[in-house]
Amino acid sequence: MLLIILYLKNIANEQQRLLVKINHVKAALAETDYDIKSLLLYLIEAEQVLASAVYQSRLKLNHINHSRKIPISDLFIFHNKFK
Repeated sequence: MLLIILYLKNIANEQQRLLVKINHVKAALAETDYDIKSLLLYLIEAEQVLASAVYQSRLKLNHINHSRKIPISDLFIFHNKFK
């Protein structure tokens, strides 16, 4: 009977140690999850900034390509109208 009690106490102690380990892992997981969510927000913000920059760059490139098609003589005429 004494052996059974000692065995059960040993099992209870082992379960307690495992529970402590599980709680530590859960805490580390929660912290990592928070870090990942924070980084995801930064990535979404960076994606929006980059998308805006790409859009503005395309507009500028289109304006440059369009301005190359205008003859220089037309530019002088347009310039002289506003003098």
